[in-house]
This record gives sequence, structure tokens and C-alpha cells, in this order.
Amino acid sequence: MYIDVIRYYEDCDRTLGELYVDGSPFCFTLEPPQRQQHGRIAAGEYKVINYPSAKFKRMLPLLMGVPGRAGILIHAGNVPEDSAGCMLVGELDGKNLKNSRSTLAKLLRCLRVPWEEEEEVIMRISEHIVHN
Repeated sequence: MYIDVIRYYEDCDRTLGELYVDGSPFCFTLEPPQRQQHGRIAAGEYKVINYPSAKFKRMLPLLMGVPGRAGILIHAGNVPEDSAGCMLVGELDGKNLKNSRSTLAKLLRCLRVPWEEEEEVIMRISEHIVHN
């Protein structure tokens, strides 16, 4: 299974993108901007695994092999302050997200979290960013 994130917007507070699952549009993403200490995830391809998050008390997708980073999760959140470098998912609401918890629940069902260990999930992140 492939998750593609195509980033399209960045300002001083946030980076926005569109998330696709196996080529079909699924939701939007929000990350910190590149210039912050824990900024957006570097463009590239990452294996995604199940991870038992102590903070969120549930299994969440964790990106493996992010250069210079560890503990990068996909989780719920609607505004930049909800992320310390992770990727938030939801419906677009201006420059923020809404319905993030329900969007995450749908994504987890789609990914069948927790999935079987032999099933491979890959996230590909690319950028077509307009800076403001």
C-alpha cells in the first residue's frame, strides 16, 4: 500500500498537503513549516509501521528512517500547535484542519491498523510548494 503526500502550501506557521491512499484522494495534511526546529518531514520515501504510542494511548502509523528525526507519527490535530514535528490529518478548513479525529479513524481503518507485519505500507512525500 502506498500513501502519497503532495505538499502545496507553506507559510511561517504551517505546511499543507494532500494525502492519497493507493492513488485516491483521501484527506489533507498539516505539518510545521521547514524553518521551525521540528519542521516538516523531509521529502522522500518512508516505510510506515504500527507503533504503540504512549502519548496517544493507541496504535498509530510511525514513519521510519526520517533523516535526523525519530518518533514521527501520523495523528489527529487541527492547528500547527497540535504538532511537534508529526503529520496531522483532517479536512481542510482554510489554513487549518477540521474533523481530524474522524479523519484519522478513517485512515486507520483504511490502513487496517494494526496491520499484519508482512504487509508493507510506504509513504512518499513530494513537494510542489507555494511559499507565502
